[in-house]
Amino acid sequence: MMRTLCKPTVYFPTIGLEVHAQLQTSHKLFSKSHTSSHTKSNETCALHATDLALPGTLPVLNPDCVHLAARAALLLGCKLNTRSSFERKHYFYPDMPQGYQITQNSRPLASNGFLKFGDGQSSSIKQIQLEQDSGKLVDLPLSSALGVDYNRVGMPLIEIVFEVSDRSERALMKTSMRAKRAVSEASSKRSEQ
Repeated sequence: MMRTLCKPTVYFPTIGLEVHAQLQTSHKLFSKSHTSSHTKSNETCALHATDLALPGTLPVLNPDCVHLAARAALLLGCKLNTRSSFERKHYFYPDMPQGYQITQNSRPLASNGFLKFGDGQSSSIKQIQLEQDSGKLVDLPLSSALGVDYNRVGMPLIEIVFEVSDRSERALMKTSMRAKRAVSEASSKRSEQ
């Protein structure tokens, strides 16, 4: 009796990359809290009820964040959408006092861009959206407990969502670094004006 061996299936990885970069603004995305990273834990947010999602507080969009995100989108060859909106993405993490994140997943600021490289290759960008960052869990010294630093809550982020790709890990890392450089360039050009 002759045995037939199945031909092994070859799998190729396909990876969808999301790159987050903080926008260099003086205030957070939806509050008047300063974005200084040189403050002690929970020092800047204690005065701003919006960051802590206290009852009766409403978010007010920082126009500088929109301006910088739009500039970064144009640097990445994206089409700015005529309409975009924010929505809540609900999930519970101890470092997210609101119990949700305000983001633009459904109707993003920009879409259909590309990131070109010197070797002629490029990565396609699906969309660029604004969103707020969560807090930060920290180990408490001399304790087995975790603490929460709420200073990062509400920091303005730009999320660059790339199309699914079969490129190598190295190429994807290169893509990530280039995308962050474009966001940084958008911030620095703003300060020159």
